[in-house]
Amino acid sequence: MEISVTTTFALPDWISENLAKGIYERVGGFIRDTDNKQIIAWLREAESVDSLLQNITTTTGFGTLGVSILSLSVSGMNFFLMLKKINELEQALKEVSVSLEKINYKIDLSFFTKFLVAIDLAQNVFTMENQKNRKTSALFAINSFLEIERFYVNLFDYEFEKCSPIIDNYLSILSVAYVAEARCYLELGEYSTAIRRFQEGMNVLRSRIQQYVELTLTSNPAIYLQPELKGIVDLRRLTKIYSWMDPTLSESDVFEMHRENFAYFVRNPDKYINSIPKSMLIDVEDKNFFSEYLPNFLAKAESIKDFSKYLPNFLAKAESIIETNKRFESYEIEVKAMSQLEMNFHEWQQLTPSEPATEDTSVMLIIPSTPVAV
Repeated sequence: MEISVTTTFALPDWISENLAKGIYERVGGFIRDTDNKQIIAWLREAESVDSLLQNITTTTGFGTLGVSILSLSVSGMNFFLMLKKINELEQALKEVSVSLEKINYKIDLSFFTKFLVAIDLAQNVFTMENQKNRKTSALFAINSFLEIERFYVNLFDYEFEKCSPIIDNYLSILSVAYVAEARCYLELGEYSTAIRRFQEGMNVLRSRIQQYVELTLTSNPAIYLQPELKGIVDLRRLTKIYSWMDPTLSESDVFEMHRENFAYFVRNPDKYINSIPKSMLIDVEDKNFFSEYLPNFLAKAESIKDFSKYLPNFLAKAESIIETNKRFESYEIEVKAMSQLEMNFHEWQQLTPSEPATEDTSVMLIIPSTPVAV
């Protein structure tokens, strides 16, 4: 049966209502049926609107889209955007490095230049008219991305053992590197290779992202349910993180997992505080952290109340990297869907609604005439 698609910036009531009821769910860059997992719609940011790609949480008819270094769709994750994101990451880490040097912690920034050059090359490659030069240059860019992937996999593994405060940045960089490589294959029309590289990237990223998430949950995740965090972190928010690791878990399951942990935490707060890896306590966004808080914390066990103000930042980073993982995984499904819809990558990219985008309708929906099983 031939499947057609409709593109629109208007969220249909039937999708909105089913999302609210839990019949549908958003996973990364698509909406699917919660039970049979068939795709109901794909999401893509409007090219003229960059608001969802900033480090802010945006609420729309789809719910909270969350924060991620990746866009909602691989077709929207172009080389220009990658260049922008890697530049922002490099600048942020340069600023962090100044603070970290105060505790003799050095950041390896050596591969940023190579990464930026590779993205810039890839961006220029696909404007070439000579097909032979185009393919040769694209393969050169791909080899650079492969080298960058290997470097950051090893760097993450090394820094994770030290509980580095910036390993989430390495996961973000690694995610972009895999997307950049796969995007080259898509531009070349090598769809099966792009799908394979997304799958291999998922195998590398998923386990490391889970390691990072478990680290941010600390040795006793029940601390996130303490009274000081009322109104900021609740059981539902914590359950969303656990359900990413194990989709079978409910709120009740998560509560039962931590019933005894919470009692232990209440009885032994100082022992818990001393179990936290000290590198996790480095809040690079707090200008007074190095001069005021950290010296005192390392000198003695601070109160739970003092420590609690840093926990929402830990959890937000975990949520962001989980959203990045979901979007990365949805890219493979997006490429597979193009094949089922008998579209090539450039045709898929050119899909656009007839109505203009606005700040309130900055997400485009691609709705198939019948749900698609991928």
